[in-house]
Amino acid sequence: MQTPAGLTKTRQHVYVLMMENLLLGVDESETIKYDLKGSRRNRYSVGNRDGKVTLDNNFLKDMRSRPIPMQYQMRRMLQIAINNDALYLSKHSIIDYSLFVAINPIKKTIRVGIIDYI
Repeated sequence: MQTPAGLTKTRQHVYVLMMENLLLGVDESETIKYDLKGSRRNRYSVGNRDGKVTLDNNFLKDMRSRPIPMQYQMRRMLQIAINNDALYLSKHSIIDYSLFVAINPIKKTIRVGIIDYI
């Protein structure tokens, strides 16, 4: 492309990725948030949790190393979603991602999503 001054202009592509906000409509004062990578090494957050995202070892301690109870259909949907997301990330050679889990013990709700892959 030529500009009036004779300078060449190159085209630049910009890619935008839109993701769902997992905390939309969530009362964060009641919600415990975890950033899970599947590792125990250096994965413990110390101190006050107020609004803070905690890590794998915090999750294991809080859950007493027990799995989160789920109905079969919900567990199956979660497995399929994680498999699809992991396949996509693998095909694009993206290896650093986390499972974000937000648990509201008062309302007994759980929100889950894959994050940190950009």
